[in-house]
Amino acid sequence: MTTDNQMNQAKVLIAVRDEAASNFFQAALGGEGYRLETARTGRDALERTLAFMPDVVLADAVLPELSGTALAGKIKGDPTTAPMSVLLVLEPGAADGFAEGRAAGADDFLVKPFTMEVLLARVRSLARLGQLQVRLRTAVTSHPAVQADRRERPAARPGLVLIVEDDPHVAQVFGAVLGTGGYHVMSAPQAEAADRQIAADPPNLILLDLMLPGANGLEWMQGLKQNPLSRHIPVIIVTAIDDVKAKVAALNMGADDYLVKPVDDQQTGLYGRRYLESLMVRDAALSRQKGLPLTLLVLDVDRFTELAAAAGPGGGDLVLKAVADVLKTELRGSDLAVRYGDDVFTVTLYGIYANQAIIIADRLRNRTQRLAVAGLAPGSVTVSIGVGEFTAADNDLRTVLQRAELAMRIAKSSGRNRVVAGSDDRT
Repeated sequence: MTTDNQMNQAKVLIAVRDEAASNFFQAALGGEGYRLETARTGRDALERTLAFMPDVVLADAVLPELSGTALAGKIKGDPTTAPMSVLLVLEPGAADGFAEGRAAGADDFLVKPFTMEVLLARVRSLARLGQLQVRLRTAVTSHPAVQADRRERPAARPGLVLIVEDDPHVAQVFGAVLGTGGYHVMSAPQAEAADRQIAADPPNLILLDLMLPGANGLEWMQGLKQNPLSRHIPVIIVTAIDDVKAKVAALNMGADDYLVKPVDDQQTGLYGRRYLESLMVRDAALSRQKGLPLTLLVLDVDRFTELAAAAGPGGGDLVLKAVADVLKTELRGSDLAVRYGDDVFTVTLYGIYANQAIIIADRLRNRTQRLAVAGLAPGSVTVSIGVGEFTAADNDLRTVLQRAELAMRIAKSSGRNRVVAGSDDRT
């Protein structure tokens, strides 16, 4: 296992063309105890990889003399430098950079702008990976401990990917895409099934959703990384949770990458109505099976048409995005926020009773009322919220949604900007 002291001795080569950016990276990483070397061109960086032998090469995708992408290809193509981890820095909107970088062998990417937390987490994860690869390459394969580890650990089939995802539609899509690339795919809908799959047929890679029935994806991965028989398996988090803290936690706990599932509604960055409807039967079944509470909120933007007109061209979009941002920042990573209609949003609160949900809903209402939207007076944007809790009498979440919608309409007719719980719910 890599210790904190070993991590502090990790070496990073910083290859960026801008002096100010180089100084920023040196200050950020030097303050964490990394040993640093710098280069300003791709050619210079390539020469320094052989002299400095860094664990991580942090490089601009665009460099003079030799691009960062080409640099990654040369590093990965040389057996001497191949174990080094390459982190490419991309400009905003450089969509082609991901595909080109991956093809060249880059291990990870930073897209500007990024936070200090994300930078440090990515470098720490890649330094750990680079040092592990070096140790594996230089290990004496005849050593008794190595031979014992090989005897204990079943050999993985080449190109075998385990998808740990409870949504069968998502797992099917991932499987189809990977299958066309020649990969062998197996899937597990929950943590227990994944454990059995790994023990019987260890994969080369795991794609992991953080939201698993009855289990926390990060905690399960942490257990995986602490097990000597499975800690070598790379894990890529694939989740709908687009949250910096979740990304940093995942990378620090051993994840090799963190990918966010695409959303349905580009205007707000939330899932759309179809996604909520696809989960209604599943979520109800899981709630009943696990004996866990589940509550739905329905939020309607008050006087939306008037707000959109008052805010001027594009004002309606600004209001909707502002409300969506409140949901993203105020809710837990495990909650599901959806744009359900033109100016209607839903929130699925897993493990939450109605009386708790009312408190959460009122916090969302208060936070929305404090929004500052261009062209509108302070306090203009408000929401009416209805609350519906899943009960033993509900077959799925459709009836829960109906109660929450009815409660939302009562909130609007009672003066707007308030929270009302459905009549069948505990308050």
